[in-house]
Amino acid sequence: NVLKLVVIDIHYLNAYETMNNTYNPYEETYLDKILEDRYIYYTIKPTEQLFKQISGLLYFLRLSENRKMTLVLPRFEIKGKKISYWNLFDNQLVKDNFKVLDFEEFHSQSKKNVSLNQQTEAWIDGFWQIPYNSEDYMKYRKYVKFQDRYYKDVDNYLKNKEPFISVHWRQSDFLKIRPQVLMSKEELVKDTLKKLKKYNVNKVYISTDSKDVGVLEYLHSNLPTFKYKSNIPNITDVEFAILESIMCSKGKFFTGSDTSLFSIYILGERRMLNIDDKYSEIKKVKNE
Repeated sequence: NVLKLVVIDIHYLNAYETMNNTYNPYEETYLDKILEDRYIYYTIKPTEQLFKQISGLLYFLRLSENRKMTLVLPRFEIKGKKISYWNLFDNQLVKDNFKVLDFEEFHSQSKKNVSLNQQTEAWIDGFWQIPYNSEDYMKYRKYVKFQDRYYKDVDNYLKNKEPFISVHWRQSDFLKIRPQVLMSKEELVKDTLKKLKKYNVNKVYISTDSKDVGVLEYLHSNLPTFKYKSNIPNITDVEFAILESIMCSKGKFFTGSDTSLFSIYILGERRMLNIDDKYSEIKKVKNE
């Protein structure tokens, strides 16, 4: 599927098509030749959770670098709230390695320079990503890092605690749209007990979005789980998801859910910690 190029007026958010559907973002076009300062602005569908939106960021870091353009760092829209990149991430890390501009600065400049909008490609409310198995995935992933305060919170909690294994067990929407990729609660317990024994550890941290009290009680009564309590005041759901991704990255072994970008993000985090991939697994469920 070939994407259409649109340009957006930042003031009025009126998007309009400027090229037909033969546009190929990886080929040099007349825009590359006549514009000196060019920008890419994008949004991911606001219904998507944070880690799917991060996957989009990786895609556009690569695209903007390949096309020698400046990427406007996104405002993630989650549950109706817009969150700027610098609110959650290490802003300086990405600025030191790529041509990027904060959304607020881009918006301010566009008010002073109307022509800026004509120099901007806008990709609106889609979903794009670099597959985890791409050779250049870590080239971009290693520069996407949360703010230090999140890592410090997890490290302080784990200080002087015994080793553990970690699990991400996706439920919620996956139970409806792709139940075939999920372990049952019984399979999860069996698989986890086997790994606890194999890696000689006595604790497991389970990150799950399940709200089923009966299921959660089953897991906690059959596995040596522990709960994580953050010291960050007034923590949001988005921030707790960030902390859980960091927590899971610290496990001696990690088991993730198939097709989950939250699990994929954790794999990238573990690679940044120089943990060998053999100590991580995206669990493939065998369906009879």
